[in-house]
Amino acid sequence: MIDPMPFNFHLLCLIPESFLTITLGIMFLGIYKKWSRIMIASIIQSVVVYILVSNFDILFQSLLNYITLVIFTRLFTGISWKNSIISIAFAMAISILLKGTSTLVLLSLTGMTFMEVLLKYWLRFIFLIPYFIGLIVVIVLVRKYQFTIQSRLNTN
Repeated sequence: MIDPMPFNFHLLCLIPESFLTITLGIMFLGIYKKWSRIMIASIIQSVVVYILVSNFDILFQSLLNYITLVIFTRLFTGISWKNSIISIAFAMAISILLKGTSTLVLLSLTGMTFMEVLLKYWLRFIFLIPYFIGLIVVIVLVRKYQFTIQSRLNTN
């Protein structure tokens, strides 16, 4: 079971991650939705993940995160199930690469261990900042250069 993080801190970390993941995923499909709908999906997804993780012994939080992101992306943005599954899978693959890379770089620069970071909430958030910045840069580049996989998929 994941350590019991305070609710407000959990939301501080998970809402931006959910928002950026959903945004990146649907942008890869060439779909643009209102930011407010994505924010609502992100907030509800974050609360649901917190409730499930804190009340049940869930070993695979990434899988739970993926499933809930797919469900709430579909429900709140109105895209098809197929597009929701593809967009979130694509965005999570990039997210995993960015988060892993930024964490490893920060660990090597600071000389801290991963366990030290996990035990202090404020360090967790600080370690997430480069990851969030990386996601924002990717989103800006995808939007600026209109890099989508829309031509390979039927996005209707």
